[in-house]
Amino acid sequence: MASKAKQAKNFQIDFLRFLSTKNFDEVHIYHYVMNYWSNDSSSIGSLQLLKDAITDLCDKKYIVSKDNAHLQLGMAGISEDDQKNNALCTILDAGRSYLKKKHTGRTLRAIVIMVAVIGIACLLWHFRPGTKYLFK
Repeated sequence: MASKAKQAKNFQIDFLRFLSTKNFDEVHIYHYVMNYWSNDSSSIGSLQLLKDAITDLCDKKYIVSKDNAHLQLGMAGISEDDQKNNALCTILDAGRSYLKKKHTGRTLRAIVIMVAVIGIACLLWHFRPGTKYLFK
């Protein structure tokens, strides 16, 4: 099971991806956060952890949460309609560039792993039993 910090980082990347796919300045996040929390197969733990991850993105200036309304998600005493209507976020250019950098890093890592696997397969094929070796 992944650590809580790793789970929060994965949520942050997924959340930035979610915000970047929307064509609106302000995106309603209530359903996304609640669905992520309730359907997460890695058992992220708590709604508070998700709200802290969003706050961290706000602190890093990757997103703007309108009136910090994401902190009201799931709180007793606040109607669900108010939570849905007030929880608005906007992704900033810094968030888009961070997301692009993460995507490039993952792609580069996948290419390096693929090249390494192909190289090992070629070496195993070259030195398979029954072949004449270059150096003997």
